[in-house]
Amino acid sequence: MKKLSIAMMLLAGLVVTTSSCKKDETADKLKGTTWKQIGATVDPAMPFLGSDLWSIYAACVKDNLYTFNADGTGTEDEGATKCAASDPQTVDTFTWSLSDDGETLTISDSASVSQALNIDELSDETLKLSFSELDSIDNVTYKYTSTYQAQ
Repeated sequence: MKKLSIAMMLLAGLVVTTSSCKKDETADKLKGTTWKQIGATVDPAMPFLGSDLWSIYAACVKDNLYTFNADGTGTEDEGATKCAASDPQTVDTFTWSLSDDGETLTISDSASVSQALNIDELSDETLKLSFSELDSIDNVTYKYTSTYQAQ
């Protein structure tokens, strides 16, 4: 019985350590990195829009930059092309946090609107985030995916 208890404690410690390491690795890749969105899709395809949402984004939004600071804050920068000349360079500020397993990124904008996003892929060059939402009218669950490239 004692051998089983010790084995379970060691296994639990391994799970916690692995989870903590993943969160730290994810945070390290996000911190101090500026990302530019390069794609947006929805699955299944939406009526009248299809699956390539990126194609309907305004050109002035396609060059926006998102920076994740080490202190859990971030900024959305207008990029080189502003939608209106009078727009501020910093579009919005946000806070960000990771789930304990490092697989979910929660972002809260300056209006305190929060969104939990699945981290589908994260490397030194690419970040893919997604979330799913039920359209209660069509009774269809859509998965929205955004792809970002490190700058």
